[in-house]
Amino acid sequence: GRVIMAVGIDILADNWVMEIHRVYWQALWASIPILLLVGWFIAVRVWRRRPSAKPLFPLSHFEAIAIAVYGLYLTSLAALLGEEGERLSRQRLFQQLAQTRLAYVRAMIENTQRDLASLARYFESSDYVERQEFARFAGELARNGAAESYLWVPIVPAEERTSFEEAARREGLADFAIWERNIQWEPSPASPREVYYPVSYAEPMPEEGIKLGYDLGSEPLRRAAVEEALRTGLPTASTPLPLLYGSPKEPGLLIVQPVSSGGRQGRGLVMGVLRLQGLLEHAMHLHQEVPPWLGVGLVKANPPQEISILAVYPKEHLADLPTITARMQLSGPLHAVRPLFISGQVFVLTACPTSAFEALQPHRAPWLISLTGLSLTAIAAILVVTFHRRQRTLEEQVLSRTIALEAERDRAQAYLDVAGVILLHLDREGRVTLINRRGLEILGCAAEDVIGKVWVDHFVPPEEREETRRVLEALNQGSVPAFEYHENAILTARGERRLIAWHNIPIRDREGRLQGILSSGEDITERRHAEELLRESETRHRRVSTMISDYAYAFRVEPDNTLKREWVIGGFERTTGFTPEESEARGGWSALIYPEDMPIALARAQRLLSGQTDVSEVRIVRKDGEIRWLRDYGLPEWDEREGRVVRIYGAAEDITERKRAEEERFEMERRLLQAQRLESLGVLAGGVAHDFNNLLMAIRGNLDLALLDLPPASPVRESIEE
Repeated sequence: GRVIMAVGIDILADNWVMEIHRVYWQALWASIPILLLVGWFIAVRVWRRRPSAKPLFPLSHFEAIAIAVYGLYLTSLAALLGEEGERLSRQRLFQQLAQTRLAYVRAMIENTQRDLASLARYFESSDYVERQEFARFAGELARNGAAESYLWVPIVPAEERTSFEEAARREGLADFAIWERNIQWEPSPASPREVYYPVSYAEPMPEEGIKLGYDLGSEPLRRAAVEEALRTGLPTASTPLPLLYGSPKEPGLLIVQPVSSGGRQGRGLVMGVLRLQGLLEHAMHLHQEVPPWLGVGLVKANPPQEISILAVYPKEHLADLPTITARMQLSGPLHAVRPLFISGQVFVLTACPTSAFEALQPHRAPWLISLTGLSLTAIAAILVVTFHRRQRTLEEQVLSRTIALEAERDRAQAYLDVAGVILLHLDREGRVTLINRRGLEILGCAAEDVIGKVWVDHFVPPEEREETRRVLEALNQGSVPAFEYHENAILTARGERRLIAWHNIPIRDREGRLQGILSSGEDITERRHAEELLRESETRHRRVSTMISDYAYAFRVEPDNTLKREWVIGGFERTTGFTPEESEARGGWSALIYPEDMPIALARAQRLLSGQTDVSEVRIVRKDGEIRWLRDYGLPEWDEREGRVVRIYGAAEDITERKRAEEERFEMERRLLQAQRLESLGVLAGGVAHDFNNLLMAIRGNLDLALLDLPPASPVRESIEE
């Protein structure tokens, strides 16, 4: 229970502190360039977005330069990290291998010490151990252990020398004697001394047949180990010394275990002989690869700084002894040093990699990472330069197309301004985005007073706004056919109401989403006023016709151009002598025509059916056979939806009323001609609206194509979207 030894190890912390500082500086140097590059990139991007920034050649290729610099930096950093990772992986593998190999050498030494203690207890348990018993016991230990051989060395006082030698001869060793080596390293009888320590048993016997009886006290190193073991009663190892057999230059080790008798020391000693080179070879052969990955050395450190190389494995490393010695005095990641305590002696086990280990762990990662990084950097830079050139080409194309579109827009605006009808475009919220000059003239407003305003809220009378909103909503939902005809009043800047006939068409994109409504509007205020005047004139003439000898009539025109009488008023019977029913029974109006005037009547009918008014002078044959001249006025009613004449109004009067009838006819024709001109303008406005819609679709398609080719951060994207 007492302390017999204290072991301490001093470890320098310099390498550990340096490793911490190295990792810290690596992280710092990795972060600073990245921050500088990001700041540079942001500054250049901000400078580029300035409207007044002039293009500079280096900055025009800034992205490619930045990627090249950043790629080279990341490649260098990745190569360094790869080399560091490879170094750590190599170091971990080496440390694992070294830990396993050196631990096995220590285990073999410890097993040898336990075997030697077992042999000592065997002698202590018996008063006398015969030679055959020793051979069986020690032979088994030698076959399974690291010791070259085990020895039994009794303590023989000088007065018992003769009796000891005779007893050995009686056991069959005829030439047994206690001997020693002289200065010439030749056997000679042992010199007289007080105590002898002859080798009595040896198992296994040396191959060279060395004789037993060698006095270990005749040699200072062995005697010192024996005396130290007897003094302490503990196992004691000698200093490295030449073996009794084999090459005298090959160092060995003698482990001495005293054997007590009856509780006292002094009966003798059991010893284990270790050949150090053989010990390493035996330990390494069980685990080492072919070719070996590690070189292992056993050394003895002698004060003050002398190092003795005792054994090296593999033997090829004997040529590298100076290198191994130098490595033992240094610390490094690929070097392992472990202390080895052998019965009071301190040795050092050292391990270092061989060329086979270096071949197993080649330095490939930095080169592969560098090659990959440089390739990726070059590819990225080329792609960025290509993209930048393409972007610049697209910007030039967009600029040229923008100029062309602006010219086309001006030309289209000129077309719109020439049109004699209102051309109006409303967005999805009903705001005015486009109006031509004619629309501004009718409204009496400037463009800035109209563009951006909600059309219904600002330019439609309050009582008609709800109906107008319903029509626009129907157009948005697609429930109203394109070019649907609709009439509503508008308010001008002067507060005047104008009646407009609208033709509307919804504008949609490629996905069918509504973008707005394009409308063409014709001012029909004057035409409606003329129609009201015409209706008033009709009523007046009907009333007048009932008081004069003339008559008026109306015929409905069927789709097959046959005429059906609707009404006849006035002096028809007085003028023709027939009642309307009698005239229908005779074959209608054509039956009253004088035969020679029939071509005039047929030509008049063709003109009326084609939508033309007609005033013809024809002769009729009265019921009593009298021939009278009539001036017949015909007025067709044209239906826009059916595209034909649906009704004919007419009035007949005697020739005696020529003067008055001609004056009224001229006035009516003037008004009718005006109405025809207005109808023609409406048809023209519809055609212009259709052509303008085609132009807008082409313009919008080009803009959509330009947006697809532009990157989201392009400065021209906002202008195109507007």
